[in-house]
Amino acid sequence: MPGRGGGGARGGPGPGPDPDLDGACAQLREAADLGPAECAAVISAVAGGLAEAAGPGDPTRLLVARARELVACLDVALGPAVAQVEAEMTAGGGFASGTVETLARTARDAVDAQGPGLRRGVTDGVRALGRLWGRLVADGGAPARRVPNPPSPVRDSFVSVRLTQVIAMAHVVCLRDVTARARGWYEERLGHVGAVTAALGVTPREAAVALDHAGRLFLWFLAEGARGGDGRAKVSLARERVPHGLLGAAADLAARASAGRVLLFPCFVDDYVETSRQAAATQGDLVRELMAGGGGPAGGTGGHGAAKKSMVEREAGGAAVREGAVMDAGEGHGPRKEMFGLYGEAVTLGAGVEVRTALQSMAATQLLASAVGGGGGEAAKVLQWHPGAGACWFVDRVRRGRACRGPTAGELDAAPSLGSAPSWERGASEAPPAAGDPAALLGLMLGLSLHNRCPVGVALPALALDVLVNGPGVVAALSVPQLRDFDPALAEGVAGTLALGREDLAAVLSMEDLDPGTTAEEYVAQSLASQLLPGGEALVGAAGAALVSALGGEAGLGRLGEWSVVCSDLARVAGGEGPLESEDFDFREAFRVVHDAELMAGPGAALRDALWEVVGGLPADGKRQFLKFVTGSDRLPAPRSEQIKVEVPFTPLGPDEWRRQLGMAPQSHTCSNTLELPDYAGALARCRPELGEEERRGELVAVLRDRLALALANAYSYGLDEV
Repeated sequence: MPGRGGGGARGGPGPGPDPDLDGACAQLREAADLGPAECAAVISAVAGGLAEAAGPGDPTRLLVARARELVACLDVALGPAVAQVEAEMTAGGGFASGTVETLARTARDAVDAQGPGLRRGVTDGVRALGRLWGRLVADGGAPARRVPNPPSPVRDSFVSVRLTQVIAMAHVVCLRDVTARARGWYEERLGHVGAVTAALGVTPREAAVALDHAGRLFLWFLAEGARGGDGRAKVSLARERVPHGLLGAAADLAARASAGRVLLFPCFVDDYVETSRQAAATQGDLVRELMAGGGGPAGGTGGHGAAKKSMVEREAGGAAVREGAVMDAGEGHGPRKEMFGLYGEAVTLGAGVEVRTALQSMAATQLLASAVGGGGGEAAKVLQWHPGAGACWFVDRVRRGRACRGPTAGELDAAPSLGSAPSWERGASEAPPAAGDPAALLGLMLGLSLHNRCPVGVALPALALDVLVNGPGVVAALSVPQLRDFDPALAEGVAGTLALGREDLAAVLSMEDLDPGTTAEEYVAQSLASQLLPGGEALVGAAGAALVSALGGEAGLGRLGEWSVVCSDLARVAGGEGPLESEDFDFREAFRVVHDAELMAGPGAALRDALWEVVGGLPADGKRQFLKFVTGSDRLPAPRSEQIKVEVPFTPLGPDEWRRQLGMAPQSHTCSNTLELPDYAGALARCRPELGEEERRGELVAVLRDRLALALANAYSYGLDEV
């Protein structure tokens, strides 16, 4: 497609600052510079007229500007009350043991303390946002979408940071653990969350329009559970061949998912125990290299204490071993998260740093060769890395009828940047995917990931979910702003093509032997379809049908709309937050971290500080290893929507047990995001009394670094204490 320069864009606002569009926007801007009370008063004064003025003929820019100013005022108005709620919940231990009812009472008291004008302003402002959003969706253009896909700057303009913060608190308190629940449990929790939003002056459905993606899908998750509770499905599969095992159960899972929510309970059957020993040793070297720095390994004997245990430990410790296979069943959320993550790794093929890192990790655990080489044709790749999008996209067709081999490291080094599909995936049969094939499994797993709250760990653009739920036809009608979300360079090429003069367009059409009567818009539509869906509609059709069925069919998509869910929400929650490999992060900003009381003072505080010094000093790859060790997934949740608990549960009774503490490794319970630490600080104080304060602190950091590396190197399966 010629042209990468400017030119007019189709359908939607272009980049650049918003002008001062009208008096209501100006009033809201001025109020935001004053204070909470003034903001609430101005919101109530202008909200009704603001929404009424936004008739069907208003441009998108006007709607978005009004929403943005409303949200800015709402956040200022709610700031003091939400800060009070956060402080009281944190100080009172509410995130560790409080209930949603406690949160509702705290929110009600905090809003009452600001005076009646605040609640009235929030009510008026959020309802005005809902009307603006309804206008925006109704004017979304053709083709009509079952689930909207507005450009991300448009959707983000409706998100209130303060309302999202309150719902994130409810998320943490309500879903500390994830297991199969009855309908009544969900009804009760949804009612409690309703009490929280009522304290602010709105219903949960009204609040949804002003929430981020995690908040909207959290409310949807509770509402779907209140329709019928959770079903349970046990799945036996090998870590080395997760897609193969899932395909064997796909027909039953699809039928059950179409009738209601199904939570998966995997039972891992891992063969080749000797290979797993070698993999653990390889991974140990890799992790120790990541953890190196800031002091050498501590002295003392190594020990085993991880709840996530190595294959070698489990075999020796009495795990079920039969005919060379290790049966590893877990009833909690940790095995479930691992299964979805392994599926995402196994069906994605690409180039670049992200996939290279995934290959390194998978090779270290001996998963890659058997996942894509020994799993049979069913393990064919269905996703590939798209450099322009910085995310994954669909392969041009699924290889069928023979084993699908992944790329070797040499092939990755020699591979060019991928545009449409990698060469090792081409030349396959063009038979359309049928029910139960890898393409349909992709859609099923994306739908199940939303119901199981387990990301597949694959970066997905909003456009991928748009195509799946709304059909391949949306590709030909994409606007430049929507394309800019997906691939900025491609968007500029489209904009340049649309700006071509008559003679330039005629030259392009002649060069490509196209009908000289083709318009620029028709040429762009054809080009987009050929570039983004080169293999036709078979793959996305099968995957899309399975996804829609898993979400409840047409009625289920309608229920997503009731919670203001858009395609980017589905992509971010199903795929997971952030890139896999290189983006650094702070655990205490990403999660709400709750420490045991023993870690808040005295020697325990020294242990707490040493832990975060060691973790904070890890490179990004090392932090992802630690993240997976504690939570079961190397993908981050939405900021502060989940908690990590750090506990010191062991109570030594004598000198020998204190010495053993120094040799123990940390344990993790991925079902509840819990890290259990041996009391290294207390053990050093008793076993090494000759050390001065600074020496003891340095030794504590060294011991913790070494034992944490040991735990990460051996965390491959689940002990009985995690069930």
